[in-house]
Amino acid sequence: MSVSYQINPRWLLTGNFNLASGARLTTPTSFYYYQGYQVPLYTEKNNDRLPPYSRLDIATSFRLNKMPDKFTHSLTFAVYNMYAQQNPIFLYYNKTLNDDGSLTVPTDRMKLEELTPSIRYTFIFMPSITYQFSF
Repeated sequence: MSVSYQINPRWLLTGNFNLASGARLTTPTSFYYYQGYQVPLYTEKNNDRLPPYSRLDIATSFRLNKMPDKFTHSLTFAVYNMYAQQNPIFLYYNKTLNDDGSLTVPTDRMKLEELTPSIRYTFIFMPSITYQFSF
């Protein structure tokens, strides 16, 4: 959903809200051990879903020249993901849990310990400044 409001001929205020269902992914339904190695067992494809994705972006644009001429130039100030929503985009099963509770990727794949899932998130909060020149 997008909303745009022209405050005056030089100022424009915009907002954009994105909401989407979480991406489908295949996760192991269980694990078993074979000769000391942990092996994931997958029973069906796309059996799980990430949490819903949501984001609010706001921006304001200021046209620098007073009257439209042969060219226009403007500055835009924007904030992406205004309310700092952590949106998961990927799930890993390649890390092990240490005694202190931290996660590490093992360097020796032949001596894998029990794998722990970890999640990769999109950016949390990102400001932006844009200069646009049109002719």
